[in-house]
Amino acid sequence: MPLNDVMAHARQLEGKDLLCLTVSFKPTPMIEALGEQGFRTFLRSGSGEKFELLIAAAV
Repeated sequence: MPLNDVMAHARQLEGKDLLCLTVSFKPTPMIEALGEQGFRTFLRSGSGEKFELLIAAAV
């Protein structure tokens, strides 16, 4: 998913909402860009070589 689309979805998060993305690589540039916008991110290992990127509303 392109970063612009992720940002658009992330901006709609409220309160304790989370956006969960399943990715096949560690999306470091996306994590950094989200952090610069104030979003909190959490990366955890999924099944196989997949990762789950959780995005929380900006504080």
